[in-house]
Amino acid sequence: MNASHDATASLSQVEPGFVDPVFDSQAAFRAALQAMARPGTLQALPLPETHPPALFPATASLLLALCDPDTRVWLAPTLDHAAAYLRFHTGCPITTVRSEADFALIDGITGIDPIEDFRSGTEDYPDRSTTLIVQVPLLRTGAEVNSAVFDVVTSASGIPLSLSGPGIEHTARIAIGGSRREFVDQWRARRRLFPCGNDLFLVCGDSLAAIPRSTSMELDPECM
Repeated sequence: MNASHDATASLSQVEPGFVDPVFDSQAAFRAALQAMARPGTLQALPLPETHPPALFPATASLLLALCDPDTRVWLAPTLDHAAAYLRFHTGCPITTVRSEADFALIDGITGIDPIEDFRSGTEDYPDRSTTLIVQVPLLRTGAEVNSAVFDVVTSASGIPLSLSGPGIEHTARIAIGGSRREFVDQWRARRRLFPCGNDLFLVCGDSLAAIPRSTSMELDPECM
């Protein structure tokens, strides 16, 4: 079998992306913007026809909307088999160096650590930071975060959180599977760099939420 045939066979195994690449990509991008504008709220995205097995549908949708040949993507080792899918559908280069990444695809909250390895931007160019896209086993927001679901969250090794800041009228409640007090401390330390820092997308199944760098995070006292 020659190299040309190998390349053709490899491309034939790449999962299809959006059914309507232009329309669906634009809709997914708008959902991502809405998630950032309203921290701690769940957003719906158009989902791709198929996606690599380890990616949630919403993760694939978000990546297809955000990535292009000018954005470098770092993949967690458990998700690196998604590289061919991303290269084929978006043309994005894959980097193995955290500090080079425009987007980082992370498997679980603990995979963020050490967050210092990702770019936080500079005083002149705070936007030149790494956007973190984290897949989590559980994601609840608003009224779904209460004492009734605390046991469920705890069983997923997570803790309910309270968010405040721009885009939030008073506070927003969110439960993130896998989050721990160390994550809250880590976020607080990173937020002190504002306007530098990192924006965070959280993905679980078909659901997407965001916590931008301008958002304050505390343990939710009503669920403790």
